[in-house]
Amino acid sequence: DTPAQIRLDVTQLRNGDQVRILNRTQNWAHIRLDDGRTGWLELKDLIDSQTYQRGRQQLLEMEKIQPQATGHNSNELNLRLEPSRESPQLAVLAPNETVQVFGRQYVDRAPKGSGMTPSTESDADSTGAKEAWYWVRAGSRGGWALGRFITLDIPPAIMPFTQGVNTVA
Repeated sequence: DTPAQIRLDVTQLRNGDQVRILNRTQNWAHIRLDDGRTGWLELKDLIDSQTYQRGRQQLLEMEKIQPQATGHNSNELNLRLEPSRESPQLAVLAPNETVQVFGRQYVDRAPKGSGMTPSTESDADSTGAKEAWYWVRAGSRGGWALGRFITLDIPPAIMPFTQGVNTVA
C-alpha cells in the first residue's frame, strides 16, 4: 500500500501479471492492476512487455527440444534473458529447484571496474576468463543462469565414471 518501511500487502503478483505504472520514484513504481486496485512494487521486480514476450518465446523454443540434462540450484538463482549479468532478469528461482538444461554457452567475464555491482565484481577478473551459462527451464520459468550455481543430477549408472570430471551435459 506504500513504499514506506512499514506497509501492508495489497496482493501477491505472479510472474507474467500485467500492471499499469502510474508513477515512479527512484526504486518504486506505483501500479494499477486490471481489477483497479493500486499498490507499490519495487522497480527491480518489473520487466517491460517486450522483454517478457522474448522470455515467453524462449520457453516455447524449449518445448520443441529435448533437455540435455537435469539439475538443481543450491541458492536463489536469477534467470536472465541472455547469458550476461547485464541482461534483463526474467525470474528468480528459490533454492533447490529442479531445472532442465537445454543449452550451454561460455561468455567472457566482465573485467573489474567495468561498472558491475560490488557483489558481482568480486567474481570477475581481468584475465579474460570465461564463465559458463546454462539455458534452463524450471516449470513455467526459463532463461539463462550462471552455470556455477547449478549442480547437474548425474544418472546413478554413470556416476562412478564421473569422478574428477566436470560434467556439463
